[in-house]
Amino acid sequence: MLGERSFHPISQSPHLLICWRRKALKVTRRNLLKMIMVAASGAALPDDLLRALPKEGEWIPYEEYWSTGICLQCPSGCGLRIRSVNHWPVKLEGIKDYPINKGRLCPKGQSGLQVLYDPDRIRHPLKRKGKRGEETGKRFPGGRHPDPRRQIKDPAAREKT
Repeated sequence: MLGERSFHPISQSPHLLICWRRKALKVTRRNLLKMIMVAASGAALPDDLLRALPKEGEWIPYEEYWSTGICLQCPSGCGLRIRSVNHWPVKLEGIKDYPINKGRLCPKGQSGLQVLYDPDRIRHPLKRKGKRGEETGKRFPGGRHPDPRRQIKDPAAREKT
């Protein structure tokens, strides 16, 4: 029964037991303080945040699909299953029937999403500006690396390359 009070059958001292779905939660002073803190923090949430949360039974539509690929984080080339939500990858896992990794991924493969969403990653081609080793670069106009063959202006020199 819900809210039934009884003595703890194992220990010598009495404890309050709350039975819920065949699980007993022993209410001690520490657990009671934890429950009070969780309830108080939930009551202290701002109203804007509470309105942004979905209501009970409300469905938030999203598009989910799975695709496959090859992991390029290490030279092994393991098979990947990629879970995407609204066209954003959110989960990587191994393909069970793939002969190289047999459903597993190494830690480098697991960190592939962190590499993808890293704010410091290079997102477009850069031209070195300054000396080698300096972290300064200039973005190419148009976001594309120019073709080195087009930089040769002499037609005779272009045919030799």
